[in-house]
Amino acid sequence: MKTRPSLLRPGILCLLPALFLLAACGRSDNNVPTDAEVIRMMAGGAALPLASELPASYPRDPESGKPLPIGNLGGVPAVLPHYAEFLEYDDSPGFDAEKIRNFHAPVRTFDSTIMSFGFQMRYPDMRFKGRNAADNSKHWHESSEPGNPWVNVTVLSGRQYPPAEAVSGALNRVVARDIAPPRIRLPDKQFGLEVYPFPSEYEEARRTGKISTIDQDDIFITRDKNGNVNRYIRCFIGNVPRPPCEHNVILENGMKVDVSLAYNRDQLPHWREIETKALHTIYSFAVDGQANPQVVQASAPK
Repeated sequence: MKTRPSLLRPGILCLLPALFLLAACGRSDNNVPTDAEVIRMMAGGAALPLASELPASYPRDPESGKPLPIGNLGGVPAVLPHYAEFLEYDDSPGFDAEKIRNFHAPVRTFDSTIMSFGFQMRYPDMRFKGRNAADNSKHWHESSEPGNPWVNVTVLSGRQYPPAEAVSGALNRVVARDIAPPRIRLPDKQFGLEVYPFPSEYEEARRTGKISTIDQDDIFITRDKNGNVNRYIRCFIGNVPRPPCEHNVILENGMKVDVSLAYNRDQLPHWREIETKALHTIYSFAVDGQANPQVVQASAPK
């Protein structure tokens, strides 16, 4: 069984603890950013200028008064919440430390193209990591326990969004490759999803470590009325305390974003509501409701 390049980008949010441990080793060097500052910038801090450089009219968090990130999100003007993490614009220096040291972020406008960011939400009560100390404490304790209720949401747009000619077929191509024989579709759906389980003939190779863990999963998909794949979920089958699922959906209408959700496999029966709440949250960032959540079914979370 061939190892596949994953369509779902690994959530860069998982790097956050390591980055901030490294930040403890900061040093000062005149006006050059310290190591700690570089680490902070790698976590998204390079995307925005200093608060002192922003005009008084700039959108700010009503509770803290801190400026909020703004930009063009999938073709729609948007204001991101303060709990958004790892924000990058199309012109951001990424994780290159030297580029970060020489980068000075411009004052962002609604024409600044947002490339990627993430946030972590707690299902089903829709709390967000970063909202307050209590929610951060819950995340710290619960995310390492069986039954982890936290969902890692990664949003890609701008130059990370698939080219126009590739969007409609992106999931079709990946699924066609990944469900090729010996994977066989089960006759019945599970939770409204087509199921392509891990091939039984590879079970011995899996147990003896001869197959990469990246391929040790069951595949779940949905299709639109034309038979095109519009949702792709892979769930790990290994015997671990918190087997993960990666859930990918590409939006073309209203807001052009590629959304990945990572959650505990125990939550798979609730995939539809998890996706709905995540998309409502993303759509809520649009200014003046300029994104039309056509694919969202449930009411927006409060």
